Amino acid sequence: MYRYDIRRIVKGADMKLGALMAATLVVVVLSAPFAARADTGNRNACQGEGIGREPLVQSEATAKEIFLAIARARAPFNMKRYPLVVANDAGDHWEVTQAGKTPSTTYAAGTVTTTFGGGQLSMHIDKCSGAISKAYFSK
Repeated sequence: MYRYDIRRIVKGADMKLGALMAATLVVVVLSAPFAARADTGNRNACQGEGIGREPLVQSEATAKEIFLAIARARAPFNMKRYPLVVANDAGDHWEVTQAGKTPSTTYAAGTVTTTFGGGQLSMHIDKCSGAISKAYFSK
């Protein structure tokens, strides 16, 4: 029959746990500067102070809402003809435009198709400032 001294087992476990906690603390403290640098590198840091240091227009949904506010005021007649709003991430800005609901027709291979018309409102919305540029109606 084996006889164990509980005090020695508990003391040994406490030492192992303490060493593990100390090693974890060292890893966390030493890796914190790298994590902070990686975090600011991933966020599109903007030039400015206060809330201007981070993008004001961070999401596609926000870009679409800004676009819709202007489209309803500037070209409300287009909302029925081109009800879809499409936003593409272009790095430092969003490219937002209108589109129709009708899908494009599929033709046989080698067929050339031409689309006439237009009139969709398009614009660029800066992610950092929310400034609108290159606003135009397509031809």
